[in-house]
Amino acid sequence: RFCEGQFKVLVASPVLGEGVDLPEAEALIVADGKRGLKSVLQRAGRVLRRKAGDNRALIVDFADVHQVILARHARRRIQIYQKEKFRVIAA
Repeated sequence: RFCEGQFKVLVASPVLGEGVDLPEAEALIVADGKRGLKSVLQRAGRVLRRKAGDNRALIVDFADVHQVILARHARRRIQIYQKEKFRVIAA
């Protein structure tokens, strides 16, 4: 139903981490602590699959800066986004 436009928001668990393409999606909100290259690119790829017209998407990636390990993971994800030429806007 999401792909048909009946739903405007899709909340997903790690089930949508691999093998799912959602070119209809315009945004991705990341709220977990994964940091590996494969995980980061797979999640971004969910909304960046080939689609007609503009192939851009907004990715909001939350960073927990109050917990040492999660803060390190967030810094690693930012490095991956930058290396892959994503436009990164830090708040």
